[in-house]
Amino acid sequence: MGPMNFDTNWLLVSIAITVLLLWVEHWFPYPFKRHQLFNYSAGVTAILIGITAYCASQNMETNIVIVWIFSLSGGAAVGLAYLIDWALNAVLRRNDESKRPSND
Repeated sequence: MGPMNFDTNWLLVSIAITVLLLWVEHWFPYPFKRHQLFNYSAGVTAILIGITAYCASQNMETNIVIVWIFSLSGGAAVGLAYLIDWALNAVLRRNDESKRPSND
């Protein structure tokens, strides 16, 4: 495998895009309480946008598709894990509540 060649200007622009998006995501005054999954998704998306910008500037469309396929698959897995955790916690809470003596 030969040396890696980067277009430094586009690399710096793409990094700047990612950094600016992460800063906006971090300090934006959201009108709602942000869930941990929302924060995670926003951060990963900011990074993916920077990678996509760089790959697009270098005519690397196949790489863009591959990176987004892996990222969306991983995001779906994380979202499903949160859903499973939520459902299991709901069942456990219901079981705990049913075992408590009533105040009747």
